This record gives sequence, structure tokens and C-alpha cells, in this order.
Amino acid sequence: LAHPIEDIEEHMNKLKNSTYNIFHDGKIDPQQFDILKHFKNLNNYEDSFKNLFLESKTTDLIYYTIEKIAHNLKKYMDLDIDIDKINSLEKAKSIILNEFQTPLSIKEIAYKSAINECYLKKYFKAFYGVTIYEMLQKHRMEKAKELLQKRMSIKEIAFKVGYRHSSSFSKTFVKYFGITPAKYNKKFKKI
Repeated sequence: LAHPIEDIEEHMNKLKNSTYNIFHDGKIDPQQFDILKHFKNLNNYEDSFKNLFLESKTTDLIYYTIEKIAHNLKKYMDLDIDIDKINSLEKAKSIILNEFQTPLSIKEIAYKSAINECYLKKYFKAFYGVTIYEMLQKHRMEKAKELLQKRMSIKEIAFKVGYRHSSSFSKTFVKYFGITPAKYNKKFKKI
């Protein structure tokens, strides 16, 4: 924490892709945010007190995060999911995140993940906190947002993120972000 991480986005993306529901969506909860707020205003402390303060807040953050992880792991243990099912769920998540631009059916995902369709639907929601469809849609929308910043056409973006029709893509985009893709795109054309 004493030195800024230059490629923080890359680290966050790796974290999101390699963890369970602990860091779901890459968001921190209010308690973690409250602890992190203390790192902003360090001008009130001398060097030795600043280091002591940073260490204590870092310890608070680590302790709270470990407690959060333990709580989530207990929840997973209560689900009684064996390691093979966890591996299959992780494979399913990987398929969703890497093949989002293609039409994906639950049957296909289940087959490629080596898990029964019923188990996939049941355990995916319990394990990740979202349904397969919700994760797929959210990932498509985040990718679309990135592509819109590159000033691509709406039709081209819709196709790249797995939509056959730009109208259904636009409708979903408005649902997620409260703005049409065209208006979002205009923001970046002005810059």
C-alpha cells in the first residue's frame, strides 16, 4: 500500500477471473470502503505515525477481508459441493467469460464443463451468486461498454458481444446502464 500499483486494472481483472464469489464483480463492501477511506488523508501524521497508522488500517482491512472470505467459504461448504463440481463450475464460468460473443446454451455449457445441466443451474447460482444468464449478460454489457469507448458502431459492437440484432442489444444496454449505447458513444466522441 505504500507504493502505488501501476497496472492495478490488470491485477483486478486477474483477481476477478480467478476467485470465487469473494470478490464478485470486483466491488468492495461498505466496511472495506470505510477502512480504505482512511488512506486518503495522511497529511495529519508524521512519518513514523503515518507508517503505524497505515499498518493498523492495513491489518484491519486484511482481518475484515479474511472474515468475509471465511464466511463465504462456510456458505460454500454448507452447499456440500465436491471438488469435481467446483471445477466444473469454474470451467462453466471460464466458458461464459471467454465465449460470450457466441450463442451459448446451458446445455452446451454443461456439456463442455462436464456437469449435468440441472446441477449446473442449481450450483452455479449458489456458488457465484448469479445465474448463468445474469453473468453472461453482465459480461457482455461490460465488454460492450469498453468497445463503445473505442468509437465502434453500435451494430458492430452488438455483433461482437453476441447479439444478432442491435435493437435487443440497445434495450439490454439501457437496462444495465440507464443510457442508450448511442448516447454513451457520443460522450467519447466529444473527448
